Amino acid sequence: MSFLLQDLRSEAPEGLFDLILCRNVAFTYFEAALQGEVLDRLVERLAQSGYLVIGAQEKLPREMSCLIPLPGVPGIFRYETALPRA
Repeated sequence: MSFLLQDLRSEAPEGLFDLILCRNVAFTYFEAALQGEVLDRLVERLAQSGYLVIGAQEKLPREMSCLIPLPGVPGIFRYETALPRA
């Protein structure tokens, strides 16, 4: 197991992740433009059929067709895209 110090405002960890937990930080306290940048970084790191979990009271800064909200479960999105990653 390893732990890394990362600042979502400027970078994201390398690799793809099946689960990203980003609760009550980026989509609560960051300004709208920065929220969009962070969302793009997080989505780039999600594996196909991976999950992004945000706070139940948070909202994503914009809709993304590749993030499918789980019905009846606020704040949990599944990443799905027809295009394979390079």
